Amino acid sequence: IQGWDIGIASMKKGERCILRCAYPYAYGEAGSPPKIPSKATLDFDVELIDWDDWEAVAGAEGQLKKRVMAASDAGDDAEVAEDAAVILTYRYFYRAGDDHREHVLCERLNYAMTVDDDDRFTNAFHLCVKSMKCGEQAMFEVLDDALLNTQDVYVDEQELATFPDNNNQQRAPCAVARYFYEITVQSQTKAPEKWNADNPQRIAKGGEYKEAGNALFKAGRVLGAVQKYEKALDWIDVDFSDEALAQQKRELLVSANNNLALIAIKRKDWSEATARATKVLEQDADNLKALMRRGQSRLYSGFLEESKADLKRAHALDKENAYVKKMLKV
Repeated sequence: IQGWDIGIASMKKGERCILRCAYPYAYGEAGSPPKIPSKATLDFDVELIDWDDWEAVAGAEGQLKKRVMAASDAGDDAEVAEDAAVILTYRYFYRAGDDHREHVLCERLNYAMTVDDDDRFTNAFHLCVKSMKCGEQAMFEVLDDALLNTQDVYVDEQELATFPDNNNQQRAPCAVARYFYEITVQSQTKAPEKWNADNPQRIAKGGEYKEAGNALFKAGRVLGAVQKYEKALDWIDVDFSDEALAQQKRELLVSANNNLALIAIKRKDWSEATARATKVLEQDADNLKALMRRGQSRLYSGFLEESKADLKRAHALDKENAYVKKMLKV
């Protein structure tokens, strides 16, 4: 009923009223026989007890919900963009049991981050920010703790020393807790977009991401390295007609996927390691590192014959490799 849509939207929580709906805002000229006659004006006794103004976050598969606290007035181009450099203010807190008090785990003012590519924040936080607009303030509830991958979050030593109990690695001390973020996006600087880049720019950007991934991996920041390598591969995921650029693409594919295979092995994610090593071998069938890594991951996945074939090929390429010899004896 149109009258309900208009009338209830004008009410306050706890308010009670008689909502009178003239027939254009009720059941129209036809009515709803036999109980509601033609052109009937209807009165409804309405009490607004509470409302739910939370909505599902796009792309979060029902694992996050959002409530806008202050809408953006920055226009249609205000959506936070992938890879944008943003300045934001946020609070990360939990509520436990029937206690509705907010227990703050981390809060920052005017903090800089890179959207969808910053290992200092959880997967949940990135999904939250990607759903926002510049100038918007919103509250988010995390409905699936798997998104709170605090064990993967990087906090540098200085921040840990300064804020030992106030950082993005924190969790509630109790087993049952509801987690929330309150975020305000103050500004953003959008990154170059892939669709608008020519092929040399794509190769250059892919190389930048790969080198950044290498630096993070050497520093032990595994999640950040994975993000960079995946960005590198995403930027070069087009066909290159120029042979020199095509060769650079192959070199990037080999390097990034080999490193992703190594990271997957360290995480004991054997299927991912196999998939990444296979991508390398599609480009370079005699790549020793990829043969070793696929051989190892296939071995621990139970594919013994396939593992043996990879390791024998690796041994043929490097008969003095001690690691290959050791794996062949397993």
